[in-house]
Amino acid sequence: EQDAFLSIFRANATADQLAYYQQTVTGPRIEAVAAMRKTAIDSKYGGDTGAISGPQWFETITAKINLLKQVED
Repeated sequence: EQDAFLSIFRANATADQLAYYQQTVTGPRIEAVAAMRKTAIDSKYGGDTGAISGPQWFETITAKINLLKQVED
């Protein structure tokens, strides 16, 4: 679902809006969210979750959400 919304944004955003998104939603926390998401998907049938804790996920995804909100505003 997130990927679908991002595709819609990319299709409808102005060049300036897209550039702002690309400059804002980047960095180590964004990379960490992607890595955690991949780990979760790869371990969905009982595999190793890489010891990712709930609080660690919450803190990291909240940082990403805050960056997305910054772009939205």
